[in-house]
Amino acid sequence: MQYNTRLSAVIALFLVGVVGCENSPPEHPVAKTAPTQNVLNYPQYLEFVKHLRDNFTPEGYSHVTDTVERPVTIIIEKDISFGKRETLTLTGDMKDPRPLPTQNRVVYQDQNQGYVLYLDVIYTDTWLGDQLLSWDLEAPNELPDVPVLGQSSQSLYSHKNFLVKVTLNAFKGQSAVTILKEINKLNRIVASHLAQDS
Repeated sequence: MQYNTRLSAVIALFLVGVVGCENSPPEHPVAKTAPTQNVLNYPQYLEFVKHLRDNFTPEGYSHVTDTVERPVTIIIEKDISFGKRETLTLTGDMKDPRPLPTQNRVVYQDQNQGYVLYLDVIYTDTWLGDQLLSWDLEAPNELPDVPVLGQSSQSLYSHKNFLVKVTLNAFKGQSAVTILKEINKLNRIVASHLAQDS
């Protein structure tokens, strides 16, 4: 009798497991992550930013400034970083005597066409791969009287364990279509440059 009770319990658990598996939602593809040894260290990040500054200048643009040689420490309130950081630096610690910023910016300008291009390169310690992650949506039609809408566009790339944010600002009143064409051209150049570095 004890054997039948145990057998019944095992069969019942098996059936619950089978039925549970049949009713479970379909699996979604999981992003493949690279082993942690592929994560580039901070000195490699700085070399990448310097290489970008020295070797990336889109046609018609000129390099204006950057934060590579003049690092900027961004101080934040800890609660907006999920309680993890007080500064956007490698340690995130306000008391760090020699803070190493995890965000650098390179700025270019096209005087003739009236554009300013910002490339922000952000360091993370997590492998992100190489992808276009985000592209600006169009400005909402509900705000037609706001003059700055449609005068800028942004996109965001992941590259190894870095993020590369591309921001284009127009200052000569270009149409949204003209700005879209320019950011599309710049995104192709950025993607090509990142692909060469892979």
